[in-house]
Amino acid sequence: MPAASGTTEPLAARLPAGSYRFTAGQAGVVTIRLSGGGVALGSMEPNDGWSHRPDGSDAEGGEIELRFVGPDPAGLDFAAERDDDGTLDTRIAESTVAGDGQRTATSGDAGAVTFTIVGEQLRVDDARAENQAGWHIVEDEFDEEGFSIAFANAGRSPGIRMSAELDDDQRLEMETHTRIGPGYRAELRDEEPDPTPTITPRPTARPTPTDDDDDDRDDDDDDDDDDDEPESRDSVVSRDSGGSADSVD
Repeated sequence: MPAASGTTEPLAARLPAGSYRFTAGQAGVVTIRLSGGGVALGSMEPNDGWSHRPDGSDAEGGEIELRFVGPDPAGLDFAAERDDDGTLDTRIAESTVAGDGQRTATSGDAGAVTFTIVGEQLRVDDARAENQAGWHIVEDEFDEEGFSIAFANAGRSPGIRMSAELDDDQRLEMETHTRIGPGYRAELRDEEPDPTPTITPRPTARPTPTDDDDDDRDDDDDDDDDDDEPESRDSVVSRDSGGSADSVD
């Protein structure tokens, strides 16, 4: 099952130079090194049955792309990029043939998502954050084809987003994004996530209104026009993020 696992330690106000280890799903472990404004590959340690190769990097050393090849020909992709503000973004993407059944995807010590696949439909059964460790679900979207759930921790710098999409042939595309560093910490400074998020199944269809319903709705709209105010929603996580890392001295 594709998953990101490991532990996430509190980080300094600015992400320090050094080595950081990331668990890349079932494929293995990646160590990357931060130095100045660049990011470089330290090592790749594939698990049994997996091999690896570098997939690409930019000329200035700000990004690396790696690929693990395993039992599934689609393999697993890992990418890391150092942003201008010192934030480190990582992405783990894995494609597998799922089959019917229930499974759980975990994201280090942040939380987990349990879901069931039947045919060409995916249903989220439970999404939970490790509240005792300070993690909260700050954003969730899901339908019968997949989900996207973001975790945040105001006491730590990482933000994590897990997403999944089920294709017609039951191929499951999983991605875990992580955002670590001062840029993400600043976004959380003035935000307080909901401590008790809930996952409520959303209807896939709405009843067709009758002519009488349309007339009633028009009357209600006329009454409410003066009271309506524009709705504004701010996302705690500004861009896709997910994963987990250990700092290596």
